Amino acid sequence: MLAEKKSFMREPAVTIILDMVDKVHINVLLTGILEAPLLKDWLQKVPESGNPDALLLALKLHDKLPLEMRNLCKMLSHACNPSDLFTPEHMLLLVPALKETSFCHPRVHSVWQVLVDILFADLAVVNEDATSSHSSKKTKKSKKRNSPEKNLARRLSSFWEVVVEGSLLSSSHDRKHLAIDIFLMLLQRIPASCVQIVVSYKFVHCLLDILSAKDSHLYKSAQHCLQETVNWCENDDERRAAVVIALQQSSNGKFDNISRTRTIRKLVSKFVTKAGCLLFGQKLTGLFLEGTPTQLNESSLDKSLTEEEVEMLSVGVTSVGEDIENLSEEAKDSDDVLRDSLQHLLVLK
Repeated sequence: MLAEKKSFMREPAVTIILDMVDKVHINVLLTGILEAPLLKDWLQKVPESGNPDALLLALKLHDKLPLEMRNLCKMLSHACNPSDLFTPEHMLLLVPALKETSFCHPRVHSVWQVLVDILFADLAVVNEDATSSHSSKKTKKSKKRNSPEKNLARRLSSFWEVVVEGSLLSSSHDRKHLAIDIFLMLLQRIPASCVQIVVSYKFVHCLLDILSAKDSHLYKSAQHCLQETVNWCENDDERRAAVVIALQQSSNGKFDNISRTRTIRKLVSKFVTKAGCLLFGQKLTGLFLEGTPTQLNESSLDKSLTEEEVEMLSVGVTSVGEDIENLSEEAKDSDDVLRDSLQHLLVLK
């Protein structure tokens, strides 16, 4: 009753209900809590009502609800599992509720963490299974056929395009700030193969618009976002290559110039090993030839490059001693030559 009258009390009220649900016996839940008239009213809220707390309640209680109550739950009427929840059509239904979470600014509403947990649920299960040393060959083949990363990519794409790009980035400063917060939540959990989904053209341009002027309303937030992204990929060649390519692709190769930072230069300078340089070079080659960075394992890098490409990309790395002697005194050291050539390829693209 209090939550109906005071909007700022809704989320705490839902949190208390959910805590009670987790602690009581199933019989008490079915005959007591779930029979409360106001609770039923909330579960039957239409998506157009824009009530994020009703959505939070529905998401958390969905698996515990009897079938007849699930059918009455209009927020999730078409979502029986995570794949259904993250279809573009269903994401559109949830946009009004998710947009309204910006009233919590600068705090992030609890419903976002619940959504992110559901989004990555399959990947979390696979990671847990991977820690087990007793997985059969049949299970491994099944996992390859039903790639969790591919399923995640599909769900993440519709979530990002419909909710973040379609409703948050095109709205107020508070909602753009929320989009940055959601990006940082996702960044800590996505595999490198999904980087280009979230480091998208619209998101990068939002950051560039903010970073291009120091008096921008969200300047510090954008700076923090960029620094967290650098920290996330700084010590991982696969992540770093994906981030550099995504940032440069979305800025016509001028990310550092427009953002007035040295982000790309700093990240490219971190490719200091032969494996890292070849990985980055191969992704650039795939991007130049096919329009998308190639996904190759380390053992296939040398095979997929021509001898000329390997020589160009690994100059000063494969035979450091002889190559350095042949360079003139004015030339940079071999690793700098390699990194400069890689940067040049990226800008050309």
